[in-house]
Amino acid sequence: EINSLGKVADAFDKTKADIIITAFHLIDGHSKKLIAAEREESIGISKAIDYYNNHLGIRGSVWNKFFRQELKSSMHFPEDLTHLEDGYMNAGVLSSQRQAKIYVSRICTYNYVKNVEGASRDLQECFEEDGQLKYNIALHRMINELVLTKEEKKSIREQICRISTEYFYQDGERLSGEMKAMLREEIRKS
Repeated sequence: EINSLGKVADAFDKTKADIIITAFHLIDGHSKKLIAAEREESIGISKAIDYYNNHLGIRGSVWNKFFRQELKSSMHFPEDLTHLEDGYMNAGVLSSQRQAKIYVSRICTYNYVKNVEGASRDLQECFEEDGQLKYNIALHRMINELVLTKEEKKSIREQICRISTEYFYQDGERLSGEMKAMLREEIRKS
């Protein structure tokens, strides 16, 4: 979107938000679709964590989120996580900054190009040797390491179930028995 960063700066001034979540374009082959929240609104921490985990237009990635400089000290990307490290960082900021004001905007700031050959589709890259899905490792760490409410932990467990189900059914024929067993267990526990 033209002047999207200027529009984000204006939104910071107008809303007095600490975090602004923006829209993005999903580019899949020759199609381009705007992925955005239904409406612009201020939201609380619990709703933001739920949005990060379960709302297609928001998700845990950092590329459509803007933070005030004052929140920089609470940002930490765990170096040992290779998948969903950005989601962990986002949840960490939210859980440690309960007073933060969050604004969901429909300003489009990013073009996400879907790549069916990308690293997130390479099963060897997505699973540990013991069969654990790397995304789920990060999600379990969020539940176990961050200060979250029961509702927020439930939202993260819902994402574990959703991701496990997606991998189980979309890639089932390519999964080893160990991988399938781990995903079945994650779905059962979630």
